[in-house]
Amino acid sequence: MAYKLTDDAPMNINNLSYKSWLMISLLPLMLNQPVIASATTSVSYYIDDRDFNSITLQLSAADLPQDFSVWGFTDFLGDQSHHDERKDFTRTFSEYRLSNSKLSKLTGIDGLGLQIEYDDATPNYNNTIWRSGLTYKHKLNGKHWLQLRAMPLQNNKDRQISLIYFASIMPRLNISGFADYNIRHGNGNQWVIEPQLNFRLLNKTWLLLEYRHNGFEQDNINLDGKGWAIGIRYDL
Repeated sequence: MAYKLTDDAPMNINNLSYKSWLMISLLPLMLNQPVIASATTSVSYYIDDRDFNSITLQLSAADLPQDFSVWGFTDFLGDQSHHDERKDFTRTFSEYRLSNSKLSKLTGIDGLGLQIEYDDATPNYNNTIWRSGLTYKHKLNGKHWLQLRAMPLQNNKDRQISLIYFASIMPRLNISGFADYNIRHGNGNQWVIEPQLNFRLLNKTWLLLEYRHNGFEQDNINLDGKGWAIGIRYDL
């Protein structure tokens, strides 16, 4: 989930890269197919203490044919430190993953799988990332789980290892999040970490509290890489 956001020239949400719009447009079509039983979509709105707001569209489907599944999201973000323009969504970041669990059946190791990931950000046009590797998901007591992702193959010389987690605290309260460690060729390695507390207000409505740490942003003198965000999510 690691990404690098810069202070390049602003870009209006209507001028997003064709790749971002393609992913956003195609996935809802996939999720409407009758063979998919567990397709989900959610929309989240956040207020970040660094003077910008963000919207997240998240999509997933676990029951694609041949043991495939898909998960992904697109963030629409305002620019930091522009309080009067915090609702102007001039940046985007998209991440989509295609996973396959056949390796688990072949090896007899529950939770083992293969994954390919696509990342893209705007307003930058030359930072699309493709990466692939192994995933291992370990379930704990049916309510908690951890997933380790090792991504040694990437379209540049960088690599990534990440941990994703979910833990149920109470029937209406859980914590989820990720920690990405980016191994960068010729540059300092970077962490991107986002734990999130989720409280169910209504059947499909959640109150969110998220801590955000982005080492790429921290390295940019014009950006603050650490912040807190409160939000609300609605599951469609």
